[in-house]
Amino acid sequence: ACERSCRQVYEELAWNCSGGTARDGCTCLPGRYRNGSGHCVVAAHCECEEGDQVYLAGAEWRKGCEVCRCVNGRALCETSCLPLACREGEVKMQEPGSCCPVCRKELVAEPHPHCRHFTERRNITKGPCFLAGVEVG
Repeated sequence: ACERSCRQVYEELAWNCSGGTARDGCTCLPGRYRNGSGHCVVAAHCECEEGDQVYLAGAEWRKGCEVCRCVNGRALCETSCLPLACREGEVKMQEPGSCCPVCRKELVAEPHPHCRHFTERRNITKGPCFLAGVEVG
Protein backbone atom coordinates (compact mmCIF):
# COMPACT_ATOMS: atom_id res chain seq x y z
CA ALA A 1 0.00 0.00 0.00
CA CYS A 2 1.13 3.58 -0.63
CA GLU A 3 0.68 6.72 1.42
CA ARG A 4 1.99 10.25 1.44
CA SER A 5 4.11 11.82 4.15
CA CYS A 6 3.91 15.40 5.40
CA ARG A 7 6.76 16.21 3.00
CA GLN A 8 4.50 15.23 0.11
CA VAL A 9 1.36 17.23 1.01
CA TYR A 10 1.73 19.48 -2.05
CA GLU A 11 3.15 16.94 -4.48
CA GLU A 12 1.01 15.71 -7.35
CA LEU A 13 1.21 11.92 -7.32
CA ALA A 14 0.44 9.61 -10.20
CA TRP A 15 -2.45 7.15 -9.82
CA ASN A 16 -0.03 4.30 -9.19
CA CYS A 17 1.21 6.17 -6.09
CA SER A 18 4.83 5.76 -7.19
CA GLY A 19 5.80 8.98 -5.39
CA GLY A 20 4.40 7.79 -2.06
CA THR A 21 5.96 5.69 0.62
CA ALA A 22 5.23 1.98 0.34
CA ARG A 23 4.32 0.48 3.72
CA ASP A 24 3.05 -2.93 4.70
CA GLY A 25 0.07 -3.10 7.03
CA CYS A 26 -1.50 0.05 8.41
CA THR A 27 -1.66 3.10 6.10
CA CYS A 28 -3.02 6.60 6.60
CA LEU A 29 -6.59 7.29 5.53
CA PRO A 30 -7.15 9.57 2.51
CA GLY A 31 -6.56 13.22 3.47
CA ARG A 32 -4.07 12.28 6.19
CA TYR A 33 -0.30 12.25 6.01
CA ARG A 34 2.44 10.42 7.88
CA ASN A 35 4.38 12.94 10.01
CA GLY A 36 7.99 12.72 11.19
CA SER A 37 6.89 10.85 14.34
CA GLY A 38 5.12 8.19 12.30
CA HIS A 39 1.55 9.33 13.10
CA CYS A 40 -1.24 9.94 10.58
CA VAL A 41 -2.26 13.61 10.74
CA VAL A 42 -4.24 16.14 8.72
CA ALA A 43 -2.15 18.65 6.75
CA ALA A 44 -2.76 21.34 9.40
CA HIS A 45 -0.72 19.24 11.86
CA CYS A 46 2.19 18.53 9.51
CA GLU A 47 5.59 19.83 10.57
CA CYS A 48 7.89 21.89 8.32
CA GLU A 49 11.48 21.13 7.42
CA GLU A 50 13.95 23.91 6.68
CA GLY A 51 17.37 22.45 6.03
CA ASP A 52 18.16 20.21 9.00
CA GLN A 53 15.68 22.05 11.26
CA VAL A 54 12.14 20.73 11.91
CA TYR A 55 9.38 23.13 13.02
CA LEU A 56 6.06 22.04 14.51
CA ALA A 57 2.78 23.06 12.89
CA GLY A 58 2.05 26.71 13.72
CA ALA A 59 5.62 27.45 14.84
CA GLU A 60 7.20 30.79 13.89
CA TRP A 61 10.88 31.53 13.32
CA ARG A 62 13.13 34.18 11.77
CA LYS A 63 15.09 33.51 8.60
CA GLY A 64 17.23 36.49 7.67
CA CYS A 65 14.88 39.45 7.23
CA GLU A 66 11.78 37.24 7.15
CA VAL A 67 9.43 35.78 9.72
CA CYS A 68 8.29 32.28 8.77
CA ARG A 69 5.35 30.23 9.99
CA CYS A 70 4.69 26.52 9.51
CA VAL A 71 1.28 26.13 7.84
CA ASN A 72 0.06 22.77 6.50
CA GLY A 73 3.60 21.41 6.26
CA ARG A 74 4.86 24.40 4.27
CA ALA A 75 6.96 27.35 5.48
CA LEU A 76 5.23 30.63 4.65
CA CYS A 77 7.70 33.50 4.97
CA GLU A 78 7.35 37.26 4.63
CA THR A 79 9.39 40.31 5.50
CA SER A 80 8.04 41.84 8.66
CA CYS A 81 8.80 45.51 9.16
CA LEU A 82 6.87 47.73 11.51
CA PRO A 83 4.97 50.60 9.87
CA LEU A 84 7.28 53.59 9.57
CA ALA A 85 6.21 57.23 9.56
CA CYS A 86 9.06 59.71 9.38
CA ARG A 87 8.89 63.14 11.01
CA GLU A 88 9.22 66.37 9.11
CA GLY A 89 12.78 66.84 7.97
CA GLU A 90 13.39 63.08 7.87
CA VAL A 91 13.31 60.66 4.96
CA LYS A 92 12.73 56.92 4.81
CA MET A 93 15.77 55.04 3.57
CA GLN A 94 17.03 51.49 3.30
CA GLU A 95 20.48 51.15 4.81
CA PRO A 96 22.87 48.51 3.47
CA GLY A 97 22.64 45.30 5.48
CA SER A 98 19.41 46.22 7.27
CA CYS A 99 16.10 44.44 6.76
CA CYS A 100 13.72 47.34 7.19
CA PRO A 101 13.81 51.02 6.22
CA VAL A 102 14.70 53.65 8.84
CA CYS A 103 14.13 57.40 9.20
CA ARG A 104 17.18 59.65 8.79
CA LYS A 105 17.50 63.43 8.79
CA GLU A 106 17.21 64.81 5.31
CA LEU A 107 20.46 66.42 4.24
CA VAL A 108 19.85 69.78 2.65
CA ALA A 109 22.62 70.59 0.26
CA GLU A 110 24.24 73.91 1.05
CA PRO A 111 24.86 76.14 -1.94
CA HIS A 112 28.44 75.92 -3.09
CA PRO A 113 30.28 79.23 -3.16
CA HIS A 114 31.34 80.18 -6.64
CA CYS A 115 35.05 79.72 -6.97
CA ARG A 116 37.26 81.20 -9.60
CA HIS A 117 40.50 79.61 -10.63
CA PHE A 118 43.46 81.96 -10.92
CA THR A 119 46.72 81.10 -12.58
CA GLU A 120 49.71 83.16 -11.61
CA ARG A 121 53.02 83.07 -13.41
CA ARG A 122 56.26 84.38 -12.00
CA ASN A 123 59.79 84.36 -13.23
CA ILE A 124 62.15 83.11 -10.59
CA THR A 125 65.75 83.78 -11.40
CA LYS A 126 67.47 82.98 -8.12
CA GLY A 127 67.92 79.26 -7.40
CA PRO A 128 65.58 76.30 -7.67
CA CYS A 129 61.92 76.46 -6.61
CA PHE A 130 60.31 73.64 -4.60
CA LEU A 131 56.60 72.98 -4.15
CA ALA A 132 55.50 70.30 -1.70
CA GLY A 133 58.65 68.31 -2.33
CA VAL A 134 58.40 68.66 -6.11
CA GLU A 135 60.99 70.68 -7.95
CA VAL A 136 59.47 73.31 -10.18
CA GLY A 137 61.60 74.79 -12.89
